[in-house]
Amino acid sequence: ALFKMKRIMVFMSASLIHHGHVRLIKHASEYGEVIIGLTTDDIIELKKGYPQICNTSIVKKCLKQ
Repeated sequence: ALFKMKRIMVFMSASLIHHGHVRLIKHASEYGEVIIGLTTDDIIELKKGYPQICNTSIVKKCLKQ
């Protein structure tokens, strides 16, 4: 029988990636393959009242590394 790794979904709003995000992702990876859902730039601006420092496409590039 093949071992099937669990998928762990993590949602975040990340203008800048910091140690808290890294710790969350590392901790989640102990339980399986991590899939990250990012809040869109529009939703962050709507909720916070100001635009992100870095847009979502830049954050995605950082997380893929």
